[in-house]
Amino acid sequence: MAQPRSEDTSRTVVRSGFVAVAGRPNVGKSTLVNALCGAKVAIVSDKPQTTRRRIFGIANGDGAQLVLADLPGFQ
Repeated sequence: MAQPRSEDTSRTVVRSGFVAVAGRPNVGKSTLVNALCGAKVAIVSDKPQTTRRRIFGIANGDGAQLVLADLPGFQ
């Protein structure tokens, strides 16, 4: 006869969130997104208005996940 299975009561809590990085042109928004993601997901240049469209990057940590949106600069 099969033994009844016991329920696993331990659960792993994973937190997640969305962050939109917005600001003036040429202030380092793409550099910040690249640093937090740990990889080059957004182009970086000395010239303003390099980011023309919204770019998403994902940063993973221990029990957490962060979705970053790099937005073009605005004035």
